[in-house]
Amino acid sequence: TSLIIEESSNYGTITNNLGSNLGGLLGRDNGSTSALTITNSHNYGQIKIEKNEATTGSYIGGLIGRSYGTLTIEESSNEIKTSNDEVGINVIHKGTGLVEVGGLLGEKSENENLTLKKSYNMSDIEINADSDTFISIGGLVGRSLNSSKIEESYNTGNINLSTTGSASRELVGGIIGANEIGSIINRTYNLGNLTLNSSKAPDKICAIGGLSANATTDTHYILNSYNRGEISYTGENDNVRISGLVGYTYTNSIFLLNSYNNSNISNNAINTNGIGYLESKDNNVTYINNVYFNGNINASDKFLLKANAIYDIKNTYYKKEANLQVSNISGVESITEANMKNTNGNDSNSLLYKLNTNVGALNNQGLSNISEDLKDYTLVDWIIDSSIGYPTLNFNLESNE
Repeated sequence: TSLIIEESSNYGTITNNLGSNLGGLLGRDNGSTSALTITNSHNYGQIKIEKNEATTGSYIGGLIGRSYGTLTIEESSNEIKTSNDEVGINVIHKGTGLVEVGGLLGEKSENENLTLKKSYNMSDIEINADSDTFISIGGLVGRSLNSSKIEESYNTGNINLSTTGSASRELVGGIIGANEIGSIINRTYNLGNLTLNSSKAPDKICAIGGLSANATTDTHYILNSYNRGEISYTGENDNVRISGLVGYTYTNSIFLLNSYNNSNISNNAINTNGIGYLESKDNNVTYINNVYFNGNINASDKFLLKANAIYDIKNTYYKKEANLQVSNISGVESITEANMKNTNGNDSNSLLYKLNTNVGALNNQGLSNISEDLKDYTLVDWIIDSSIGYPTLNFNLESNE
């Protein structure tokens, strides 16, 4: 069966205290044999669970809570409009069920694929949980259990997760919380601040990533994407992974291309990384090319990245003044802040020159030489963003609003 939601909007407040499936337009779709398309549709109303004490999970999305079938979201948004600046998605969770929340989609099940394009979230997300459970939150998608493609989309909403229970895992991502099968994130960015306050240590690794908190299984691609949201962790868990782009990966391979982080990270625990904590299984390759980190890290140990894998890292840069550890990883170069802000595109010392030179070389070479899965993709060139004074990717998504 097929269902199309087109040119539809919700302005009303949605309240539920039993968890289950909540969405601004739809709670959940009809099952694994269905195909749902949401296009040119919007949620402007608040979604809230005032107190879930049940064993039922909370699957909450600005547009749809949970999807079992093939799901396509295009040119759609979640952007609360109220008179008193209420948080767009607000959850108080005291039960034992899962908590999976996304600005657009709470959970994509393992049955079928997700395509999300030219869509955005502008609503803040606030979760307060004092139960022992799995929690995954994303600016666009809370959790995906099947292959997903997210393109030309963005999040500007702030995410604030506070926990007092010993959650089995806590994941916060500017774009996606948990991505458990292969994915592509392209021409996508996060501007929302990400905050996790945890008074007890989770039983397993918890992670925060400016774009993706946790990626596992198969191959993941992030290209032409960036994070500018501030990242902060306060808690007792030394098993936390906090990173500017990718919180933690354990995958067949991850490809991180032509992307950047321009924000600060504050972490009172360990394992703080400007780019990511990248771990590949079965001797597969971690591949990074034309990536930069600009920001300060406030932590006892601060790294550009950790790659517990076979890796191929080229043309990767970081601000020299940040004094990051590079862990003897080759292919990275420190750049002074002056040369990061250098607007002379012909000066070989400027970051702008280095990035654009490499973009030209990689596009001429063809991305299929890197991976056949990238044969239909190209890399975006760079310009200096006058608002921040540093290089940014030369594409504009404001026309989506």
